[in-house]
Amino acid sequence: MAKRMTACAVALWLTFGVAKGRDAVGAPPDNPSQPVSLEPSQQSSADLERAPRLVVESAHVDLGVVRQGGTYDFSYVVTNAGQLNLLIRRIGSTCGCTVIEPSEPQVIKPGEQLTIDASFDSSDRIGAQRKTIAIYSNDPQRPRTTLTFSAEVETLWQLKPSLSVIEFGERRRGETLLAENRVLRLLSGKKDADLEIVDVRFSKGGLSHSAEPIEERGYRGYRLSFTLLKDAAVGAYDNTVQIAVRGGGEEDVLSLPVTGQVIQDISVRPVYLFDVVPVLPGQTLPISRVTLRAIERGTPFEIRRIDTGPQLTHTLEEIRPGLEYRITIGVAETAVKGPFAGRIVILTTNTEQPVITVPVFAHVGSAVEVYPEIVSLRREGSDLSQATRRVSIRAPQSKGWVVERISSDNPYFTAALEPASDGATERKLLISLAESAQVGQHAATITVFTDLEDARKLEIRVYGEIVE
Repeated sequence: MAKRMTACAVALWLTFGVAKGRDAVGAPPDNPSQPVSLEPSQQSSADLERAPRLVVESAHVDLGVVRQGGTYDFSYVVTNAGQLNLLIRRIGSTCGCTVIEPSEPQVIKPGEQLTIDASFDSSDRIGAQRKTIAIYSNDPQRPRTTLTFSAEVETLWQLKPSLSVIEFGERRRGETLLAENRVLRLLSGKKDADLEIVDVRFSKGGLSHSAEPIEERGYRGYRLSFTLLKDAAVGAYDNTVQIAVRGGGEEDVLSLPVTGQVIQDISVRPVYLFDVVPVLPGQTLPISRVTLRAIERGTPFEIRRIDTGPQLTHTLEEIRPGLEYRITIGVAETAVKGPFAGRIVILTTNTEQPVITVPVFAHVGSAVEVYPEIVSLRREGSDLSQATRRVSIRAPQSKGWVVERISSDNPYFTAALEPASDGATERKLLISLAESAQVGQHAATITVFTDLEDARKLEIRVYGEIVE
């Protein structure tokens, strides 16, 4: 029994005795088979003297005064003052602003050193900073070693909350961009320092500003407010505000993009209808509903009239009287086949939005689609590769429809119906130049008679050329 190792001893052996042969962590160079326990209470004083020991030349680094936005590099030097290999299992930081190298586990032999490089990103930092770096090792007396660094981050100005862009969502003209719980403050970067706004400019019109002097925990500056003007363009809005500031003999310019949607008393969704899928006459568009909604209950409105043009139809539904309406758009029975661009004109009782226009881009399909609608054939000597063409006739809304008969007004052209499966919505014709066709150019109309109510008779134009 004395020769058998316990499970705990085996685990320690695997961890510290056989990891790297003669250089295994925790084993002396002259005896790699000897494991070392990590529990100080189980070790003799002689074992502790021989154990790995992590020593740091300087556990604290003072970076002094640094500028916000910069990255500052520094390092620590650790030494293995023990007689066994020192394993650095992991090095971690309490702050995502700190990057540490090396990031992988390291083995330090007795008497050797390791340089730990670190970098501090001062972006979005202000004032006194003190951060911690922890080294986790197999030093039995100090399995966790703490390193620290400090810095005083200064800047000419700081913005609270720290925004890279002002996104105001939907706002009406005359409204401020940010809610009351998101007050924007432009403060000095140092306590008890003055900050002066020299100039405020916008890349385009439609926006005004105000700046109220404030002091916040020793930082002086301004409370900023931005308001949409009455001439702000309705719809998607983008602008850029540039604020020139001065303080402590320095000058800088803060550039802040502004984006959002300028709305009026009536909200229109969607602002346009677009679909490339063919829609049959009498059917509604795939995206067919236009909703008009009063932004506030204090601005009720009525719809006086709706003009959709000859290609479209509409139905009007009052969802909430005076506050919300739904318009459903369809394709007129007499609509001309093919793509088209139109618009819906809505007349309202609202004085600010008496006329609302919604563009429409759609494609009017047909109950029956023939492709190609015009067939061109050619026969040159014994080359018959272009003397035959397949024509597809599709009726997407009808299954199992029947071609009753086919006729040609020119005997030089023949048309044959190919077999189709039961319930199919497509039929295929094979149109060919007849062997009796003489040299020259010829034309014909192939007429297809069906049982489709909306397409009893289909005509396909055919042109052919015979070359000797």
